[in-house]
Amino acid sequence: MNVLGRVRALPGVEVASLAGGGLPLRGDLQTVDFGIPGRELPRNTDISLNQISPDYFRALKVPLLRGRMFADTDRQNAEQVVILNKAAAERYFPGQDAVGRVVRLAGTRTIVGVVGDIRLDGPESGWRTQAFVPIAQSRVFGATLVIRTASGAEAIFPAVRQAIWSEFPDALPTRIDEHSLSYYFNALVARRRFNMMLVALFGVLGLSIASVGIYGVMAYVVSQRTQEIGIRMALGALPSTILRSVLGSALLTMMVGIALGLIGAWGLSGLVRGFLFEVPPHDPRVYAGALVVLATTGLAAAFGPARRASSVDPLSALRME
Repeated sequence: MNVLGRVRALPGVEVASLAGGGLPLRGDLQTVDFGIPGRELPRNTDISLNQISPDYFRALKVPLLRGRMFADTDRQNAEQVVILNKAAAERYFPGQDAVGRVVRLAGTRTIVGVVGDIRLDGPESGWRTQAFVPIAQSRVFGATLVIRTASGAEAIFPAVRQAIWSEFPDALPTRIDEHSLSYYFNALVARRRFNMMLVALFGVLGLSIASVGIYGVMAYVVSQRTQEIGIRMALGALPSTILRSVLGSALLTMMVGIALGLIGAWGLSGLVRGFLFEVPPHDPRVYAGALVVLATTGLAAAFGPARRASSVDPLSALRME
């Protein structure tokens, strides 16, 4: 624990704690058998377990939902305690307050708190049942130093390394794994992020091609209607009326195309299910957003030809064959 004192004293360190049993996003979790005295649970019921120091939840900004956090008084000779995450509390004590209940997990322990869930295996994983016990009440042969800093984590690594060396000059391993949680997160989502970048690139390319097509079609339509527009303006039509007329015609044509496209997208939405995270393939907000983007882009592409139509000289238009 002297290491924590040295690290906490470093400039830029907001919270420092110890954790055994693995960290979120690293894939090195530890599980143990789980039971409840007086209740029959399915065979081989297990739960993810971490041995932690009191500031672990503050370091990861995990909220306390009920009960209390661990304190420095939770030592080996004190009452054996445990904190469950929300998923475990709801699974094993549905509709009840889990605080104060007794469970079997690395011995018999009393639940003193319930904390929020953590996606241990990354953003696409479900909630695991998880338990936390004080590291002072556990037998651990190694632990991970968890630090939350006010500045970039990488800049503080040398000072942290020196603090550990000063406490264990002869017992350090030859290799220390030093990474921020964002590093592990980026490694987990790197392939998905690359795939989404490609999809976004193709989407932008498709939108650009559609815009050019709309511009070309509207420019052709305006050129074909030049005499008609000249006659209307000679009879007293205002430029703003011509502008609204051309844009309205373009919008009507686009709405037909967008409607057909949305119907096709609705039918083929199952093909993109694997690319979505907590977004249903038939989410109305997604379709509404697509409708707004496509309509706005189409109107922007049609605005140039429509503006030229509204500035047509009636005499020049009437002289055209």
